[in-house]
Amino acid sequence: AFITHAEANWMHMNTNAAKIGESFDLLAKARAAVVPASQPGRRIQQIADTMKPLEALRAQLSRKRDTDLDYRVLLTENTGAKPLGSKPLDGNVDEAYWGTVRIAPLIKVRPEQPQPKADTNFRIQRDGSTLHIGIVCHEPDMQSLKSTTTQNDDPKLLDGDCVTLLIETPSRSYYEISINPAGAVYDLDHAPSGKGSDWNSGAQVAVHRGDQLWSIEMRLPIVGAEAFVIDPTKGIDGEQPKELFPWHFNLCRSRVCNAQPERTAFSHTGQDDFHVPGKFAKLWGK
Repeated sequence: AFITHAEANWMHMNTNAAKIGESFDLLAKARAAVVPASQPGRRIQQIADTMKPLEALRAQLSRKRDTDLDYRVLLTENTGAKPLGSKPLDGNVDEAYWGTVRIAPLIKVRPEQPQPKADTNFRIQRDGSTLHIGIVCHEPDMQSLKSTTTQNDDPKLLDGDCVTLLIETPSRSYYEISINPAGAVYDLDHAPSGKGSDWNSGAQVAVHRGDQLWSIEMRLPIVGAEAFVIDPTKGIDGEQPKELFPWHFNLCRSRVCNAQPERTAFSHTGQDDFHVPGKFAKLWGK
């Protein structure tokens, strides 16, 4: 029955959570009908091992998405710009290295809030197994920027001015990487089986301060789908974000130097909280 179902529904296995679930149910029945150490049992176990990535995909497909926002990641060679890998990592988002890459703005997290007084935008491109992320935080009052720590992995970072990247991959939901104007990084794995603040993204980060802005350059390594198995404390678990197997994300800014704190995000959450996975936008590429 499992083989018959697989042959009839293979074309739905990338997009239909119900069909994936049916396959797992039929596989479980097949496993229960054989001796694990027998030849049929070993073959079924091989199939089960091959299907493991579909478990996470089923969970992701089952999640209700409250936004149709998306961001397509261009390959570096398709941007028409200088390769970012050749640029010194100094936090300066230099247009010469970004070419035709889409510049996406952040908006207020709740529609009824006043317009933010400081604009923020970001752009993303991929070079091999590295995601390059450039973030520009305009700031008319640079003197009042509030960095609450200069130490990495300090949760106090979130009490000051900072930018937060939230990432969900087909195999993991979800990660957080927050950066403040001092260049400190706070990253953690929010998944139920994750390592929390003991997790390290492996991201290379630099911050630049200008006259009326501060900016971030991030080089985020794509470790692969077995990252959590190899070492659950290091790297993002997931293959490169593709059209069929996208990541989901939100990029957010907390601006507290102003008398009236501002919270903005690529995908508005509808509340004063960035951690709303149902609002994560699609991140994909070729």
